[in-house]
Amino acid sequence: MDWEGPLTEAFERAMTYLAGLPERRVGPRATAAELHQALGGPLPSGPSDPREVVAHLAKGVEDGLLPSGSGRFFGFVFGGATPASLAADWLTTTWDQNAGLYAASPAAAVVEELAARWLVELFGLPPTTSVGFVTGAQMANFTGLAAARHEVLRRVGWDVERDGLVGAPAIRVLAGAERHDTVDRALRFLGLGTSCIVPIAVDDQGRMRADALAEALSNGSTQYGAAGGEGGYGVRRAEGGVGPAEDGVGCAQGAAERAGGEGGAGRVGREGGAGEVGRASGAAWSGGDERAAGDGGDRARGEVVPTIVCAQAGNVNTGSFDPVAEICEVAHAHGAWVHVDGAFGLWAAVSPSLKPLLEGVERADSWATDAHKWLNVPYDSGLVFCAHPEPHRAAMSIRAAYLIQDEDGERDSLDYNPEFSRRARGIPVYAAIRALGRAGIGEIVDRCHAMACRFADTLSSNGVDVLNDVVLNQVLVRFGDDALTRRVVSGVQQEGTCWMSGTTWQGKAAMRISVTNWTTDESDIDRSAAAVLRVRDELLQP
Repeated sequence: MDWEGPLTEAFERAMTYLAGLPERRVGPRATAAELHQALGGPLPSGPSDPREVVAHLAKGVEDGLLPSGSGRFFGFVFGGATPASLAADWLTTTWDQNAGLYAASPAAAVVEELAARWLVELFGLPPTTSVGFVTGAQMANFTGLAAARHEVLRRVGWDVERDGLVGAPAIRVLAGAERHDTVDRALRFLGLGTSCIVPIAVDDQGRMRADALAEALSNGSTQYGAAGGEGGYGVRRAEGGVGPAEDGVGCAQGAAERAGGEGGAGRVGREGGAGEVGRASGAAWSGGDERAAGDGGDRARGEVVPTIVCAQAGNVNTGSFDPVAEICEVAHAHGAWVHVDGAFGLWAAVSPSLKPLLEGVERADSWATDAHKWLNVPYDSGLVFCAHPEPHRAAMSIRAAYLIQDEDGERDSLDYNPEFSRRARGIPVYAAIRALGRAGIGEIVDRCHAMACRFADTLSSNGVDVLNDVVLNQVLVRFGDDALTRRVVSGVQQEGTCWMSGTTWQGKAAMRISVTNWTTDESDIDRSAAAVLRVRDELLQP
């Protein structure tokens, strides 16, 4: 068996690529047609030499790569990969461990457990917080919201894992009007749909207004119910908000009837899962509300509304932070679960100077973030945290006769994420944290913030409109009008010194600059800002 040939080829080509990143053109050089031509052809009829296959693949993709690991790549809030995390990722592939169960890889399970505890400490979350390693913030939001769905329905006597959503009490989800689209997509995956969302007004930076949230929670607390009759899950959205139930038996009434059946409150989780619980006592989690302990009659009158509030730590355009402390206070007063989408913003907790942006974040019930952003580990690597391990496990765990699940308290990761078989993503995370430490991670966050401010100041001093307060790593700029702005974005991408994407902010075209890479320094910023201004000036020439 020849391992040395293909692995040597891969190593040599990897080192050539990494060494060339600082001066490499930031952008692909090949069209889709050219890539098809280089890589395509008929299905191979027989085997080929593995080293030749690796060489052919590397040569074929070379001009189609977008060098997102470059210090001058500012698109999509992508991070790079630190040396320790990249090397650990290579070993993760070599070891080829299935990280779903402790029995399948004790080493992977222990490494992930240790990394999880470090992450909880880094972010300042409650020490008993449970952690799941997922693909990215999309599935982190999905997992956190699945735990939220479980708990808010449990509190009104409904077991969603056993009984599904048909006939369940309708859940309302309050989220800022400038939330990330992964929240909407997660709600679709969860069967709640996007019509359950009550959009909350935001300020000029995209921050949810806590006063608007309080008003929505108060005004809607007895009006949100089911439509469509017995057994139906749904709501009727009235203009400007959510209206009362119509036609047939409301979901709250259905829940009261189902919960009052055999055994009273029913069971939570599947066989071997979370076990039996009493009827919504409010003691299971920090968002407890005395109203949830009422009888079925109270629920049938619509006085208890399963509610989730989605806050945001790091707006995808402006980088702004919702006032999480105020949001948690008002949401918990109404018995709501608070989920924080902190795909990149949660990492501000590691910086002493930026941590105040996250005041009160530890009071939330679940959080989502990405390690492949500011921790700069290779793709893919997302993280979900839950302050209440019981609903987290109840929403995710599974038992099967053929599985060897640990009975001695060791961690089975499939209890905390939606995947069954999966890559041992925690290994690169462990390596990155061990190599950088708290101070090193904080330095990356602080430097990226400083570089974002430098980029904004340079452009602003040269007549470019900066649209946002640069509180973190996002810079939003505009070049006069929509047409010129889009042409500058396209021109910069084609020019190749740096790469950033376009966006639409408050109905206007803008350039979106995200500074997230661990290698970005002043020379990268100055060189990139000069390229942006040069492209603008060339486009303005008659």
